[in-house]
This record gives sequence, C-alpha cells and structure tokens, in this order.
Amino acid sequence: MSAVGYMSEGFENQSGQFGNYLRYWRNAKAISQEQLAFDLDCSVKHVSFLENGRTHPSQSLILRLATALSLSKVDTNNLLISAGFRAERGFFENNPDEKEQLDRSLTLMLESIEASPALIRDRVGNIKMMNKACVVLWREWLGDAMDDPALMNTYRLFFSPRGWRPYIEGWSQIAVILLMTLHQERLLAPDDKADALIDELSKVEGVPKSWDKMDNLHTKSSSFYISIQNTQTNDKFDSLVCTNTIGNLSQSVTASLSLEIHCHVNREPPYSAAEIANMQNISHPLLPY
Repeated sequence: MSAVGYMSEGFENQSGQFGNYLRYWRNAKAISQEQLAFDLDCSVKHVSFLENGRTHPSQSLILRLATALSLSKVDTNNLLISAGFRAERGFFENNPDEKEQLDRSLTLMLESIEASPALIRDRVGNIKMMNKACVVLWREWLGDAMDDPALMNTYRLFFSPRGWRPYIEGWSQIAVILLMTLHQERLLAPDDKADALIDELSKVEGVPKSWDKMDNLHTKSSSFYISIQNTQTNDKFDSLVCTNTIGNLSQSVTASLSLEIHCHVNREPPYSAAEIANMQNISHPLLPY
C-alpha cells in the first residue's frame, strides 16, 4: 500500500470504474488516446490499458491525468475515488465558489423540512446550520443553552446537563451509541479534534467505563431512538434521530457534512411546517435564512 496514495481494500472492480470514468472525460474533452499518451509521456497502449481496466493507476498518475484533461477539483476527486483512493484534502475548503453553492443548497434543504428540527453538522458534531424548527423547538426545552457557542455541538448537547441529558430516558446507553459513532468517525479519518472530544465525553459521569467493549453497540449508528421527558411539565415524546452523510462538492472524507433530523414518532410535531415558516423574529447565529 502506498503511504501517499492510501489504496482501499476490496476494490476488485475499481479499475473498470476508473477506466470508464477516464474514457468519459477523454471523449468529453475531445482528446485522443495518442494525444493523452503524449501529454503523459507514456505509450498509447498504457492509456488503452488504463481505460479497459487491465492496468490500475497510481495516485500520482491520476493527478497527472487530471491536469492533462483540465479537470476541476471536484472531478479530480471523483477520478481518485473511482480508482479506490481517498479524495484530496483541502479542495472544498479552498474553493469559495463551491462553498457558496453548497451553502445555498444546504439552506434550501433545511427549509424544505421545516416541521422537524434539522441541522447540518461536521464529522465531530460541530453544528454549521440549523432550521427554524430546531431553533424554536429546542429553545423551548434547552433555553439559553441554545445560544452557548460551546454547546453548538450535537455530541456535547447530548452529554451536557444543560443540554438533552436530563431529559433522556436510558441516557447511558445513548451515550455509548454516540461515543461508538464518534469513534468510528475517528477510525475512518484520524482527527485530533475527534480524539479530544472522545476523551472529554468518555470521562463524563454516568458513561460506562467499558463503553468501547459493549459488543451489541459496536456499529456506527446512522439512526437511533430517544425518549424525551420533562418531569416538571409532564411533556414527553419519542424522537428518531436520523443522520445522513451529505458530503461536500469535493467528496473529501475529512470535510464531509451530515444532515441530522430529529423526528417525533409518537405524536404530531407541536407546530406545522407552515406555522414555523410564518413565525417572525426567530433568530440564531446558525439559522441561515
């Protein structure tokens, strides 16, 4: 395995995927195999073998191909992924046009699911955006914790006594699920911030000491149920927390984002989407509209 390239295991069919992708772009750019071979300083046979899957490219060759084909940063990453390599880091972060386009699409996505609290977060739970329902409904439960920048992290909100912890039935099991999910993210792409957050949260009182050895909770959970109850008001509901990776325009693992939705499952949401949309004077630093 190349120390630079990071070739993933189990990509028996990747050469064919890469070859199809390479052929697509060569034809789209109206470049012959002969011209591409000349630009790469290799034989025409080598280009042909790359396209028919008989030869698997190195990461450095893919980057040279991207230059020869004048591919955008996004398409360069797609070419890398088609060959089984991780995407190049930093493409999205350094491209303001892509960030603006992504921000617009994420804002529209959050507006479209206005009845349920929804947010956009990064791999370690830092909240980047939230919709009106999230601001309105969470503030009713969490009060000024909603305005504390230190708590604008979904993991910290679940672990903090100022966040969801006092309201969650069976909190310790939820804590294990969340820690295992965060641990899986760290394994996927090592991250000092993830390490620090795992260390912080695992020391919170009430977290099982053997949280990382609970066999039935070892999977990375994309959804889980929580029961929320306020003993003072007797308000109670079950919520399904659904998380889906939506990535970014560069397909970078380390820069990927997630859409997290908190859905009421045993009762109607307290407000309809129309009612929330019509609410005035709703504000929060992370509300983008």
